[in-house]
Amino acid sequence: MGHQYVALVGELVVGTMLVSLRGQNGLISRVAVRNDFRGRRIGTMLVDYAENLLTHSNAQRIDIEIYGAVEDQVTFYERGGYVETERIQRSSEEIVIMQKDLTEKPAEEED
Repeated sequence: MGHQYVALVGELVVGTMLVSLRGQNGLISRVAVRNDFRGRRIGTMLVDYAENLLTHSNAQRIDIEIYGAVEDQVTFYERGGYVETERIQRSSEEIVIMQKDLTEKPAEEED
């Protein structure tokens, strides 16, 4: 699996993302929503769709690569349960990698 997905309003493309699966690790990257459509939960719906797709493909973990205005996006993904794991430079662009573990942790027994 390695595909580009788009969000449509009518026939207008208002959002996009890339989703791939490498073994049991999912990757979401290049999530983007048109400026005039931000604040309408389109980005959230795209990421939710990708998480559902990857979960049903037996992914154990999801990595998200964040480009551009990274600080605002880090906050967005933290609210969704992602944790920042590293910052890298690629082609003079800062990229933040965030992760979300999809494996269920066993409930601790109470005494």
